[in-house]
Amino acid sequence: ILSDAPIAYWRLNETRGTVATNLGNLGSSADGTYDGKLLLGHTGLIATDIDAAVYFSGGYVSTTNVKGLDQGGPFEERTVELWFRAETVSGQQVLYEEGDASRGLAVYLDGTSLYVTAWNTVDDDGRGEAAPWGDPPVYVVAGTPIVSGTTHYVALVMDGDASGTGGTLTGYLDGASFGGARGVGALWDHSPVNIGVAVDGIRFHDNTTGDGYAFGGVIDEVAVYDRALARGDIQAHYAAARGSGAIALERMRSAA
Repeated sequence: ILSDAPIAYWRLNETRGTVATNLGNLGSSADGTYDGKLLLGHTGLIATDIDAAVYFSGGYVSTTNVKGLDQGGPFEERTVELWFRAETVSGQQVLYEEGDASRGLAVYLDGTSLYVTAWNTVDDDGRGEAAPWGDPPVYVVAGTPIVSGTTHYVALVMDGDASGTGGTLTGYLDGASFGGARGVGALWDHSPVNIGVAVDGIRFHDNTTGDGYAFGGVIDEVAVYDRALARGDIQAHYAAARGSGAIALERMRSAA
């Protein structure tokens, strides 16, 4: 992960305290804050690493107003990746979310389905610099099934279009693409950035909005990049974390 230069990389391996340390290029300015019901020091989800993770039971990690992360746009490209294991698959549960109901990105569960979404419904305070992306107002990668009690890897890849709305949004589950959407533009300033809940609002695939939707389960190794990672990068991250057997399998898939 570090060799691909993330701007934010929260390993979530703290065992005490309230700071989720950022190892990405933005440094301590993008450190997160632990808040609410969380169990730090939980057994991690990466097969090749003994690093700890966090068990979420109503709590979350949040950071806001970080230049290069949620401020200082427009952001034409973005990749978000993380590992998770859901305790249950009931209702809506937010794994990761940037922004509010007006503009943002999200990775979340709706029952047994995993979604990645992106939206931009307003211009930049009336100046016309960040015109809405059009209709529909929320761009969705169709939900794909996940299993409770199973460790999964998910990635959201936004390859936006600064000149209009011709960009793409792609979702990956366990190293394989599960769909894409077209019509994505550039994402302007938005805040906050949250892991495990939507603090200031979220827009779902059905265009409903709201706050909360806490995740129940384990989240590990959350990374954010200021570019659209290629499919090969996503597969390499997944394979490396799964171990030598998974690496061989991914090479066979790529060759096919």
